[in-house]
Amino acid sequence: MIRNLQGEDVSRVLNIWTDANLEAHDFIPSDFWLNSLQYVEPALLQSEVYINLYNDSITGFIG
Repeated sequence: MIRNLQGEDVSRVLNIWTDANLEAHDFIPSDFWLNSLQYVEPALLQSEVYINLYNDSITGFIG
């Protein structure tokens, strides 16, 4: 199921975002991604973001 991001989803989406960037961009120091979280979280809440749910678990997002 796909639905809009809600406040309680942000923590899981940030985990997905961090894991994906660390894996896809392993040539960039991990501190860059970890330090970026402080900017990504408010941006998520101000953006149009959709999450994918599978068996009531967030498996991905777009936005």
